[in-house]
Amino acid sequence: MALPFHYVASRLCYLDEVLAALASYPVSERNIVVFTNTTERSEQDSVRTLFEKHKLIEARDAHLMIATNLPDPYLLTWAHKKLITDEFLNGRNTHFVYIEDDERLTFENFAYFLAGREMLRSAKLLPGFLRTEWSAARRLYVNQDNIQPVVVVERPFVRCGDYIFVECRNPYCGAFILDRELALEYASSPSFDPDRSRLVSPWGIRERAAMGLTFEAPPPPFSFRVVVPVSISARTAPTCAWLAHLPSNYADVMTTAHGKIAMTDLFRFSPTQPCPCGSGKQYKYCHGRRYRAPF
Repeated sequence: MALPFHYVASRLCYLDEVLAALASYPVSERNIVVFTNTTERSEQDSVRTLFEKHKLIEARDAHLMIATNLPDPYLLTWAHKKLITDEFLNGRNTHFVYIEDDERLTFENFAYFLAGREMLRSAKLLPGFLRTEWSAARRLYVNQDNIQPVVVVERPFVRCGDYIFVECRNPYCGAFILDRELALEYASSPSFDPDRSRLVSPWGIRERAAMGLTFEAPPPPFSFRVVVPVSISARTAPTCAWLAHLPSNYADVMTTAHGKIAMTDLFRFSPTQPCPCGSGKQYKYCHGRRYRAPF
């Protein structure tokens, strides 16, 4: 399990929650690696204090790795790649997890990935996550990354039992999970390299570090390799596919289109349903015309 932590004292609270979730996994062995840029011993010790808080024994369950002299500070998000080739593929762990330092990946999230991986194997797709934020003003969870509802009939999808797995317009979630088969594919792909990854994605350098196999060999008619589940009966994504973005930077900030769609309203089976802002207008004639997707 790898995550970058560009040291900011006020963000230790998020790292605390992330480590608490990872430490609770009922697995026989784990290795959590936090990559940080700080050379201050007191700041490094503040991270180690969190290891101790969650009963993670340093050098066995958790490691703090210092990445200095980076030509670009954003390359801290790429520091974990050597773990995949040098340690994961040569070791005995079964899965590799990368997450941003403010996303809480629960064991339920991980178990969903394992199940979804098998359900989608024949379709050559991968289960993705939907980042959520809590809106204190509205008292509900919203989706961070999609600024328009996902109209299912307008997007590629596959059916697996009582669920469909649909491609969102914005597949970004700041995390990826690999088994050994996927890790071998990823390590040999353009997406594995900071420069070559530009050939497959227009995203920024930090976002490309977290995209995994999103853009590698999507089967037609899909544009992306990752898809998310939607219950056919409930017409919502199950909570196991929700990935909590802890700072909630967007949910109650009205100057951005991100973080405005309630998770219960994210998926539409018809393009003519009303805008979730409560105006009574159809979405494509309200916020859907006002904003443009970032990718």
